[in-house]
Amino acid sequence: MNLFPGSPHFTWLLLLCSLALTSACSDEPATAEKKKREPPPHLVEVISVQPRELEVNHERTGSLKYRKLAHIYNQIEGQITRYPWFEGDLVQQNDLLIKLDDSLLLAEQAKTGANVRQAQQDLERIQKLKNKKVASEDEVMRARTALDIARAEQKILATRIGYTEIRAPFDAVITQRLAEPGDVKPRHSHLLTLAAPLSMIVEVSVSELLLPQLALKDPVMVRIDAIGPAKYQARISRIHPQLDSESRQGLVEIQFDQPPAELQAGQFARVTFSTSRSEKLMVPFTALHRDRRGEYVYVLADGQAHNRPVSSGMRIKQEVEILDGLQPGEQVIVRGFLGLSDKKKVKIANRGNMSKTQDH
Repeated sequence: MNLFPGSPHFTWLLLLCSLALTSACSDEPATAEKKKREPPPHLVEVISVQPRELEVNHERTGSLKYRKLAHIYNQIEGQITRYPWFEGDLVQQNDLLIKLDDSLLLAEQAKTGANVRQAQQDLERIQKLKNKKVASEDEVMRARTALDIARAEQKILATRIGYTEIRAPFDAVITQRLAEPGDVKPRHSHLLTLAAPLSMIVEVSVSELLLPQLALKDPVMVRIDAIGPAKYQARISRIHPQLDSESRQGLVEIQFDQPPAELQAGQFARVTFSTSRSEKLMVPFTALHRDRRGEYVYVLADGQAHNRPVSSGMRIKQEVEILDGLQPGEQVIVRGFLGLSDKKKVKIANRGNMSKTQDH
């Protein structure tokens, strides 16, 4: 084969070498371009969830109200002749609150008294006649019945006269005055309201998740915004047995150990419950996601993000309790959610790297 310059074979050899060099040079930029087009790894930040023993304080708001409250109504109709009490006045048990006009009833009472005396005399006369065998046993029975009826009417009048005086059923403060002396009130009119001052309680709505952790006589702290920053010791006095079907909350009543004198019904109150120490699996609240299927978190396993359905419990500050769906030691993604999807490959990054990525 003639490979000297100028020969046909030499020319073909130069052409083949040129093509090989051109191909080699063109492969390097293609490889570099391909590497350049590969997306960077999806950076995430994770935590390893472990059960923690927590003693949690829960603040709930409520209102003050009187636990012992009486609405006073009149048992008979009549004109009010005496009503010396006003809102805020203190009364003692059995104090006369309201006096109704009883002049007509007293006259009727005098009449029934005369009827009783007449019926008694008639009975005695008939008995004497019977002893003389002039009157029959039936006449004696009728006379005795007439006497019983007269006495019954006398008792009815005495009861109605007693209704003209309305007295305090217990030591109380007047909270409502709804009538004035001279008013003529029909039967069963609401005349006044009174309350026992020491029966003041705080009524609080508590979620169904917190209720199982509360018990009667548990200590709590109460702060009344209108009074100041001071906190008062109190206890759970009653837990209502029924929840509201819409809010899923139940009522809890709080009773003061020593209620301050400045308390007024209707005031706004803040109650702090302290639940017992217990182990809980907690994750940052931002790690919990929701869609139409329910709640879920992203769990890191085999270098991939996995969508894991969970059930959450109480939120405590910036964390939320996970009741079901996670096991201790699993790694939960807490940052790097932008563009994250189920089974996407991810890479753990430190906070410095994470701060350079978009996150939500």
